[in-house]
Amino acid sequence: MQMPFEVGEEVLFRPNAQVVEGIVVDVGWYRTLIRSFEREMYVIPNAVFSKNTVLNITRKGREWRFYEFLNVRVQDVHKVNQIIQDIRRIVKNDARILTKLHRRVFMDKITLEDVKIYISFYVEASNRDAFMAVKQDLLLAFVDCIERNGAKLAQPRTVLEVDPTTGDMLLPRLMTGLLPGPGGSSAVYGGRGSSNLPYTVQVVDSVEVPATAVPVSGNGSLTSNGSGSNGTGSKGSSSGKGSTSSGSSSGAVSPSGRSFPTAAGNGGATADQQQRQQQQVAAATAAAPAAASMAYAAA
Repeated sequence: MQMPFEVGEEVLFRPNAQVVEGIVVDVGWYRTLIRSFEREMYVIPNAVFSKNTVLNITRKGREWRFYEFLNVRVQDVHKVNQIIQDIRRIVKNDARILTKLHRRVFMDKITLEDVKIYISFYVEASNRDAFMAVKQDLLLAFVDCIERNGAKLAQPRTVLEVDPTTGDMLLPRLMTGLLPGPGGSSAVYGGRGSSNLPYTVQVVDSVEVPATAVPVSGNGSLTSNGSGSNGTGSKGSSSGKGSTSSGSSSGAVSPSGRSFPTAAGNGGATADQQQRQQQQVAAATAAAPAAASMAYAAA
């Protein structure tokens, strides 16, 4: 009876849910030595092999499977058919690819991020190194097919959705904190994050972020009636100079023009009070939840 493996062969098996893969170094009466690819030495009792299935990779022959997916940008979906035809032409004419086994090149799936091209066939090679060299040549040739047809490989993109009413206040902080990159106050922001992956910050009308205070209006006085204009009152401040309106405040206006409820006021606001309320705005803005949802879209 032929031995399941010999010295110098590559084997793989899973005793007790542990993966053991490497080259057989020695086969004794009671134990077998296997050196892993991390150069670690396994000492395996021979009784283990009678209870486990052993995969002898060396004896697989000269047939190696090429099994890969190529992800093309979803906006290039109309170019995928020509790309597939070019790849099939390469697979058909390459002498290193076996013709007695299947040769498959198809569009497998379309998602919001990319278009997946399924490629599967078998290559004749004497060992793993020879197979990896052939695989490298073919992958580069397939990428050339994509670029020659004016398409590009897909890459992940992050989309951050933020409420438009707080976008002007939150987005500059998010851009410098969560996603370092260029700031601004427009509806859509773009750039590259710390991982050098492209991202898009998109403002949508989906999140309510309450505010407890607002900055001063354009003329330097606090808003009091929820409409962005100064309210009217019966008396000025206690000093009688530079008086502002008194009475209860019913609302406050965000930079985008949307009013939020604020605490009632009972008198004029001095410069110190205005400064304190502006500090409250900054604190409330920094602490407000962004309620951001992350998605991926093709670059």
